Amino acid sequence: MRSRLLARGTAEFLLKFSLFLIEAVLLIIPLGFLYLGTLNKNQSFGLITGFTLLFSMVMMLSREGDIHKTLVGVCAYCAVLFTISVQVSGGSP
Repeated sequence: MRSRLLARGTAEFLLKFSLFLIEAVLLIIPLGFLYLGTLNKNQSFGLITGFTLLFSMVMMLSREGDIHKTLVGVCAYCAVLFTISVQVSGGSP
C-alpha cells in the first residue's frame, strides 16, 4: 500500500515538474526570438499570438479546468511578451 502512494506521489511530481518545464520553455523561446531576431510587427504579432495559444493550452492542462487562473496566467504571459517586444523594437508598439 505504501509503495503505491509513493509511486502516485512521484508520478504527480513528475507531471507537475514536466508542465513547469514546458511553461518555462514556452517563455524562453519567444523571448529569444524577440531579442535575437529581426522581426517586423506582423511577425512579432504572429509569434506572440502563436506562443500565447500554446501557453494557454498547457495552462488548461495543468490547471485542470480552472478557467480564472488560466486566464490570469495567459494575460500575464501575453503582457510580458508584448512588453519585451515593444522594448526590443525601440518603444513603438
